Amino acid sequence: MTEIFHYPEEKVFKAFVWSKTFVFHVITVVFLFLAPIIILCNLKYIWIDFKYIPVNMGPCFPEISQSFVWLYTADDQNQINSNFWSGMDVTWSTFGNEFISIEDHFLSGSIEYFSYEDPVPWPSKDVGKLDYKATEISIDIFNVTSLKIIGKRLFIPITCGLRQNNNEFSLNVTGLIWSELISQTSMTDLFIQSELTIKQTQSIKLHGMDPIEKKYYMRPVMNMNTVRYNSIISNINNAIYDMIDRNLTLHLGKTQYYMSTSETDAQPSESFHITLVINLPEQELLFETPFIHRLKWAYIFYIGIWIIFYWPIQWLQRWVFEKRRLMICDNLVEFKQPSENVYLSQLKNEW
Repeated sequence: MTEIFHYPEEKVFKAFVWSKTFVFHVITVVFLFLAPIIILCNLKYIWIDFKYIPVNMGPCFPEISQSFVWLYTADDQNQINSNFWSGMDVTWSTFGNEFISIEDHFLSGSIEYFSYEDPVPWPSKDVGKLDYKATEISIDIFNVTSLKIIGKRLFIPITCGLRQNNNEFSLNVTGLIWSELISQTSMTDLFIQSELTIKQTQSIKLHGMDPIEKKYYMRPVMNMNTVRYNSIISNINNAIYDMIDRNLTLHLGKTQYYMSTSETDAQPSESFHITLVINLPEQELLFETPFIHRLKWAYIFYIGIWIIFYWPIQWLQRWVFEKRRLMICDNLVEFKQPSENVYLSQLKNEW
């Protein structure tokens, strides 16, 4: 009954003032209460700070015990045959950088390292100096027969370790030399020069660091030391399927062949010489900073937002309250209390 005595303009004015006040209160509540709650509840997703640590990769060794070599030969009647050799039995020298097959000395080689140091200022002095390494693996395949060699096929795994500040990680990365060449004529000397590059495909949990979310983990690398089967052929097949199924971290590229041909039989020394250069530059391992570090920067970020928006919010607050005060004053002047005669006339009309 009382609403009939109010003018429509007065209700419109009240609705306008209420909407302005509501919008201002919503903004205040969001910045004062909801924003900190959202940041705290979703801190690991909103403010994740990822850093990188340089890591040395190496030393690298060929998995000779799991290496396989095919030699394609031709006899005097040009009959093509294939000779298969596996490196299950191999001995290393006393210094550990040379190897040779036990039975027929069919395969031998050596490993050499050369490096230089470069200081790493981040993240702390404990990192020390980073070794930029390069590994040269020299593999010689000797011709122990009088047959003419017309082709070869290699399957030689390479395993490298990871080190950070000279501390060994329990993680090895494995690559593969897979090379094949068939010629129409006999080959007395073949020099293969290749380069392998290394990339990280597995995260490492460092001491004092939170592990990265599972979605950042990639499939574990293949460790050829665990690839053991009953027969040699099944070993080869399963290892190849493993290689295809996984993303290896050593990739063969920039292969160049230097070959000289001759009609005479191949000599029994250095029929094939393979030099594999593995460049080991600075590697970066991804890790997540501790929770306190992220919380600190989230708090700094939140305070920074308040500093940026403090004066605009204060100005908006003053403008809204001043506008409301002026409109209330205008309303008191324009919409005065109706007289008693007006009320009586309205009641008569209603009844």
